[in-house]
Amino acid sequence: MLQTVGYIWYFIVYVILLPFFILMLSKGLDYLVFDQLLGLNVKEIVVSSGLFIAYELFALVMFSLGVLLFLEATITLYAKTNGFPFSTIQHKHLQPKTLATSGIYGKIRHPMLLGYLVILISLGLVEFSPMMIFWWVPLLGACFVEYYKLTEEKKLLNWFGDEYMQYRKQVPALIPRFRKKGMS
Repeated sequence: MLQTVGYIWYFIVYVILLPFFILMLSKGLDYLVFDQLLGLNVKEIVVSSGLFIAYELFALVMFSLGVLLFLEATITLYAKTNGFPFSTIQHKHLQPKTLATSGIYGKIRHPMLLGYLVILISLGLVEFSPMMIFWWVPLLGACFVEYYKLTEEKKLLNWFGDEYMQYRKQVPALIPRFRKKGMS
């Protein structure tokens, strides 16, 4: 029952309310900056460029990538830890049993957040909103990473101690490191 309430809460806040408010703020800033100050209509520019089909396809690929990343992270987290994949629930029986460090969690510590941000970028593409893509999504991403450092990462450090400390040193929070083979 508690898990269901948690999923419903996350769905309402992160899938409906937050994207709606970000989109509305972005559209307002787009209108102010591009339409009023610069005299540009971003949608008109994209549509008239002849690249509209490629642009829409790119937005669809970005959305699909974000959803796949989010789902992969959620499934991996549940499979590896047998715990609730969202960290706000404090109940002992919902805490992860082990630390997920393989799969996508071997590349970044917050893959669900990265997937979510990619989905928001694709929404900004679909809505022709440069302010959403280049202002609100990076700002939101930075805020979420800081929030996770203050909340989720403290809990993980509490639960897993040195194991999590080592993991945090080796794995970046949001942007994966790409290393050349043969280098350490």
